[in-house]
Amino acid sequence: MYIFRRALTYLGIILFLGTLFWFSTFFSYETKFKPEPIRKMATPLIPMEKFTDFTYQEKLRLMLKDQRLEEWFSIEEDGISMFNSPWAKTQNKRECKVFFSERKEFLKLFEEMSPEEVLGVYKKKGLLTFGEMGLEIDTLEPEKETKDGLLSGWKIALDPGHMGGSQEMAELEGKFVKIKEPSGDIIKFNEGNLNLVTVLLLREKLEELGATVMLTRSEPGITSFGMDYDTWLADSLDLAIKKALATDEIDKKQARFLRKTDKKNVFHRFFKHYEFMERARRINAFAPDLTLIVHYNVDEENFLHHRDDEGNMTPSKLNYSMAFVPGSFMEGELEKPEARLAFLRLLLSEGLKRSVLFSNEVCQRYDAELGIPSGDERTVRYLGTSCIAAGEPGVYARNLALTRLINSPMCYGEGLFQDNRREYLALSQTSLENGDPKPSKRIEEVAETYFQAILAYAQKVCN
Repeated sequence: MYIFRRALTYLGIILFLGTLFWFSTFFSYETKFKPEPIRKMATPLIPMEKFTDFTYQEKLRLMLKDQRLEEWFSIEEDGISMFNSPWAKTQNKRECKVFFSERKEFLKLFEEMSPEEVLGVYKKKGLLTFGEMGLEIDTLEPEKETKDGLLSGWKIALDPGHMGGSQEMAELEGKFVKIKEPSGDIIKFNEGNLNLVTVLLLREKLEELGATVMLTRSEPGITSFGMDYDTWLADSLDLAIKKALATDEIDKKQARFLRKTDKKNVFHRFFKHYEFMERARRINAFAPDLTLIVHYNVDEENFLHHRDDEGNMTPSKLNYSMAFVPGSFMEGELEKPEARLAFLRLLLSEGLKRSVLFSNEVCQRYDAELGIPSGDERTVRYLGTSCIAAGEPGVYARNLALTRLINSPMCYGEGLFQDNRREYLALSQTSLENGDPKPSKRIEEVAETYFQAILAYAQKVCN
């Protein structure tokens, strides 16, 4: 009996001590880990996370449409090498190597030198450092001009695609809409004029917020050379042919053809690309923080194949939007040193990631504000054959002349199908008589869409 009572006593003591330990542990845990009250925070004007660039593998996913192009370059421990042929890579004969330690100096070349001078440095560099080449490159960034406005200090380049002007010029370009209504009325307009009116509206909005804005052309029918196409043909074709011969862009046979053929052939076989280069030259000389290239699209199958005997188009049921960023190099597109230089710049700069960020803002607003869904490989054929999806709806890498040649972050916007049965009626209300822009409501909506996308992008990268 005595033993039993002692056992009960010990058991009671153990239970009492255990209870004390449990309570002390519980309240200590509550005190230590009790969550703080939730605080409401205002939406920040800039992102909380600092901008981080794509890795090289992420860039290459967007840059290589044809994996065989890996035979033209090499990413090494201390830098990136380019080769002038796949055979040269097998022989370790580097055309140009940029060491990671001189990345900033390399990118600065594009701001300080002409395209011809940068290409000359590229061809001579080999395995030399810039110091060994006798180049002293200042990488300090100048202070931005400060003035009032949300876009204070921003430099923005706007490129209104094509030339527009007269219907005759638009038909020579192949950039027009001409549709016969059931009533027999002909509705016609051209994309070049739509692009220009959109950009003129957008410039006004951006300048009101403090941005410095540059346009590659500012009048209907005027090229980036500051003259119309007919004047350029008369005054500048011969000189342009001589320059192209000197830089091996064309050969003597091509030069003879260009001097004898008609102006439509000159336009499509020579002038169009030559003028792209001038647009890129002007944009790069301006050194913008951001470039927007404005275009309106068409249903390609409808434009090419659905016309009556008088050349009138059939209204399309389709309507999609998309935006292009640099990349998607295809077979044969690294054979020229200019292309390899552009490829190397894309790998070493932050431009590709920033281009995707901006283009995503644009495509989101195409859908939300304009009601135009994003195209994809199933709905727009060339998005599958020539492009690489960037991971965001409607954003595709595509190796166009301007996506390749422009140094800054950029978006090549294709907002809607002009020949869509609803869009063409709205767009046709736009005019540019005597150079005075009179936008339709639809054009005003498109300009506002780009404006809001630029503001959203600026907020994301301004930290």
